[in-house]
Amino acid sequence: MKKFALIVVTVVASVAMRAEAQTNAFRITIKGTITTETGERFKVRNSALIVNPGDVLVAVVDETHHSITLCEVEPMSNTLTRFIANSRRWASAVTKFETTLGTISEDPEFNPPLPPFQGNLEFDGQFKVKHNAIAGLSARIVGIWFDPKFTGFPAQNGNLPASEFSGTMKSTFPTFTPNNF
Repeated sequence: MKKFALIVVTVVASVAMRAEAQTNAFRITIKGTITTETGERFKVRNSALIVNPGDVLVAVVDETHHSITLCEVEPMSNTLTRFIANSRRWASAVTKFETTLGTISEDPEFNPPLPPFQGNLEFDGQFKVKHNAIAGLSARIVGIWFDPKFTGFPAQNGNLPASEFSGTMKSTFPTFTPNNF
């Protein structure tokens, strides 16, 4: 219960700090493969990562705090419907960036048959800059999708095999900021 309360406080504080931050959001596509230690492979596309039909996958870039948050957004109302993962801080040099994204909620669910995300993904990418502003982004993604030894989340996932992810992310649409971010 204490860990859950800490997660809630962290997310609320993060959202409160972002209220004054310079943020831009980009519709993105993610493509890749999850491979388990038993050799099972899962293709990952946006449709597998989005839970609510009609929603889009979005990367919110916070230039003030140097972080990236992956979210699900309902595009008609421009409303954030779900946080998926968040980076603590990116390291950047002009247009290049590196960051690690980890889970920010207990067991983010995805469409079957994807295993739950309970790991850390490394993003090695670059920003597309126009008129001294970030106008897009792309990245190579590698890392641990599911770590069965991680004890921060419910034990029912302890029987799943470890898995890793390899793929890419690319922005596909002009910038916007969700109404409720």
